[in-house]
Amino acid sequence: SPRSRPKDIPSRTSTKLHMTDIVGTLCNVDLLPSLVADESCAAALAGTCAALRAACSAEELWRDLACRRWPALLSPGVALRPRHGWRLLFRERAKLSGWRSLCPLLDASLATVAAGAEGWQETLSNQLLRLWE
Repeated sequence: SPRSRPKDIPSRTSTKLHMTDIVGTLCNVDLLPSLVADESCAAALAGTCAALRAACSAEELWRDLACRRWPALLSPGVALRPRHGWRLLFRERAKLSGWRSLCPLLDASLATVAAGAEGWQETLSNQLLRLWE
């Protein structure tokens, strides 16, 4: 005779997660930026299925990723609004050699000039000298 399941262990069907539920949750444009750590995570998710590929192409996600990678993009002196989208901006910046350090220095330099605070010229020259370190 088949063994009976103890009452405190749920049946497999009651706790089973369906991939459509998981993918549906991940594809939520409002939720996705909080789940995706960085651009490599977005690329990995995009490679799993068509629904996630579409979700990982959303401009909202790439805006969030770009602003996390380069916080100065949101500063008043930079206030960048890319003409061709955030995803393309991220891709173009990532093509640069040393992009992880160069782009933040560029953003900080733009913010310094735009702020025009006293002594901005010296601050700017120090920022520009860091480009060659």
